[in-house]
Formats: sequence, structure tokens, C-alpha cells
Amino acid sequence: MEQIFEFSGHSDAVNMSTFNSSCDKLASASDDCTLRVWRLPEYDNINRRVIKVGECLRVLRGVPQGYPHGHNDAVTQCDFTPDGRVLVSASDDKTVKTWNIETGLIFRTLEGHAGWVTSIRTSPFRSQLISGGDDGMIMLWDIGFDPDVANPEGLARGGLLGTELAHSAPVVAMTFSPDGRFVASAAADCSLVVYQASSLCLLAKISNLPAPPLSVNFDCDAWRVWVLSDGGRLLIYDLDDKSAGAAQSPGSHGSPSSSLARSPAGSPRREDPSLVVKKKKKAKVEPLGTYFLPRMSGGSHYSVSPQAGNTCIVVCGDGAVTLLKLHNVVHKELPPPTPIAPPRPGKVRIKDDDDDTE
Repeated sequence: MEQIFEFSGHSDAVNMSTFNSSCDKLASASDDCTLRVWRLPEYDNINRRVIKVGECLRVLRGVPQGYPHGHNDAVTQCDFTPDGRVLVSASDDKTVKTWNIETGLIFRTLEGHAGWVTSIRTSPFRSQLISGGDDGMIMLWDIGFDPDVANPEGLARGGLLGTELAHSAPVVAMTFSPDGRFVASAAADCSLVVYQASSLCLLAKISNLPAPPLSVNFDCDAWRVWVLSDGGRLLIYDLDDKSAGAAQSPGSHGSPSSSLARSPAGSPRREDPSLVVKKKKKAKVEPLGTYFLPRMSGGSHYSVSPQAGNTCIVVCGDGAVTLLKLHNVVHKELPPPTPIAPPRPGKVRIKDDDDDTE
């Protein structure tokens, strides 16, 4: 693994970076109270050289940089909406903000967290955002747009759809399932919860993870959760598909207007009595297996990306990339060695011919 380009411009530590869905832009969040949107460089994979350098497209300024509506404390998280129009940010100033990438101005400021906002994630399909704070509270927001005659882009919404006290410690990781129906949240108290995204209805909870989690991801089918915990331990949990299906009423189809009630701020949450019975009977998470990632020099950071076919790509801090199959985790078998890299351009590898006939 080699570096092909380096961006510079922040005046303080960078806490997070993320790509947009088309992978042509990168956003970064920094302790300097700003976010930056970068255009990625164009790279020639054959000749291994940069054709066109990347550049900073927009600086989303904070209060110290003279923008009174920006963040006035460290920006810790950022995420693009699926259409790439909006960048969402979270900060130690207890707010979540939605930004217009083209103009660098604020759409809406979402307030409600009592402490630092430690994690955010946008839904892959719906105009929803989930945020988590250092008090263990998670909040579901509507960040869509309403039609407006005077503004062709529409009016940005920012309504609070529901809140839940999910953990007793800071939320460290959150994610939506690929279909947007479920959301998982993991916290420093070694707990993991899974909710139905449309109503924040609890589907499953596990409170005894062996170590504090670092990341949580659904697989492509949204039935398994891959949890990476401190120390390089990768755990696989299987969601009971019957409980997940029972959590959605026949006429709801996962829509926000479902008869399953949300839990608006300041009001008690209402639930369908039949749903409560099914949830108590079925809602549980079954562990499938545990895999210990290899300890390598400098490999203290990991990135886990579940793929199709019960496989997962794991990237270690020292640059090692491992393709891990669910079979390896369940049966505690080592994955096959990484295949030999193809020869570099300009070199030809000739296989010996054992046949002497002409």
C-alpha cells in the first residue's frame, strides 16, 4: 500500500473523513471547528501516477473563522447524504448541522443533545439521520426538503422524530442497515442495541460485549451485525429475522407514517400491544463466532467492511488487507494467504513450459 496524494489545509487535528456515494469527493472534520470538502485526485492505475491533483472545493467555516452559524467547538463527525447534496456534521458544541455543499452555508442546526455529539449516520435511502451523544442518548431526525416556490432547492427540514436512552455510556458507533430499515448503536459500556429505524422500536439488545466496541456494521442482507471491539476482536451476531419482521406491521412497509408510534421528544412512546408480546418472545441476538485479528506492528487501528457472500474486508493500521469469510470466524479457521500481487507494468512473468514437444 502506498500513498498517492496528501491533502492539507486544516489548522488542527482531523477527527474524521468520509467519502460521498460516488467516491469523487471527500469530507473532513477537524478540531479547528471547520469542515472541508475535497475533490479527489484522478489516478492512472496502469501507469501508477496522478493525472489530476485533488483540491479543496469548499471550507465550511465555524464561529472562530467568522461564520456565526457554524460550529464553535471541535467537529468530531461528518457524513454525506446519499444524494451528495448535504453534508451533516456533529460537534462538541452539542449540535448537529446540515450544510449546503455548494454554498458552504448552513441548512439547519439540530439541537437536543445535552452533551457532546459523538456519532452520526445518515440513512442510505430515507431522509433520516441518527445521532448519538456522550450521555447514551440517540436521536432520530428528519433532514429532508419541502417544496418551496421561492427556493428551487426546497426548504430543509430538521424535525426530531424520536429519542431513546439506549446506553449508560457514550455512543461510539452507529450504522443503518443497507436497506435503511434498521439502525444499530454501540457504546462504551459494552452494549449493542438494534432498533427499527422508522419508529425506534427496540428489536434486540446485548449488554455483555467482551470489550468496548470500536465499530459496528450490518452485512448486505441486514441480518448479521459485525462488531469490532477493542483489542482487534471481531464478533459476528445474527439477528433473529422473525423478530425483525414482526417489528413491522403488515401495513407499515417501513414508512415513517406507520402505525408503530415514534417517541417524540417530551412524550411517552406508544407501542402496539401485539408487538410488545412478540418482541419479548423473539428479540435476541445470537453470537455466531469470534475472530481475533492478527496483531501486527502499527496495526492498532482497523476498518471493517462487510461484503456480499458472507465475506468481510478488514484493513489493519499497518496497511494489511484481509478478506475474511464468515466460515473462518465461526469455525475459527485462518483465512487463506493473500494472493501474490500481479507484476508491475513493463515486466512479464513467464511460466516454465514442461512440454518439450515442438
